[in-house]
Amino acid sequence: MGYELVTIENVNRIKELLKNTALNDNIEIKIPNLDLSLTVDSVSVTMQNEEFLEEYSLDMEKVYFMYQESMPVLKIRNREYELFFNLGEWGYKTRIPKSHLVLGTNPLKFGSDYFCQIELSQAVEDDNYIYIIKNITKLAGEGAISRLNNGLGKDRDRKHQRRTELVDRLNAEVISYNNNDWLCIYKIDKDNLNNGDYYEEMFYEFMQQYLIYALTIESIVSEK
Repeated sequence: MGYELVTIENVNRIKELLKNTALNDNIEIKIPNLDLSLTVDSVSVTMQNEEFLEEYSLDMEKVYFMYQESMPVLKIRNREYELFFNLGEWGYKTRIPKSHLVLGTNPLKFGSDYFCQIELSQAVEDDNYIYIIKNITKLAGEGAISRLNNGLGKDRDRKHQRRTELVDRLNAEVISYNNNDWLCIYKIDKDNLNNGDYYEEMFYEFMQQYLIYALTIESIVSEK
């Protein structure tokens, strides 16, 4: 099966889906070893991330996850956090502008201002599907899941073990592209992407899988 880098047109469709679609069902995630629970029933309207623009001089749009019209949706060890995603520019030039997707919390959690990044312009497609992917062959650099390296120093074996563990826990599809293996976070039916009737279903599935992926990484990193 042959893969090509995703087209600009398809990335723009995905961006519109992410910015302008409502949730059609609740997302509920629990991570026992983190004492973490997440419950989401809606998302906010898209807004300009003024803090990001002021601090980083980058154009990012922000969308909050909500539950019963409240924004603290994430609970970890009895502390509540707001959870949101940003979509837009990042700190380096990308193949397709404004295609960087990243999660954030308020107050800060998981070691930095923002965590679990996806560069949509690195997705690939074939005749039927678009694959939102992350590199599991490379330990660092473009497309790699660098968060899985946390606390391991130069221990390459443990870093690779964590990537195997992530694939196993997610029961994720792995594709081979450009001489590397890539974990598929979400697979988009291209026919559905061209039909707005499917957008709510796709948005729900995309966000559910993205959040499960992100929090599973944190679960693995937290384990000794």
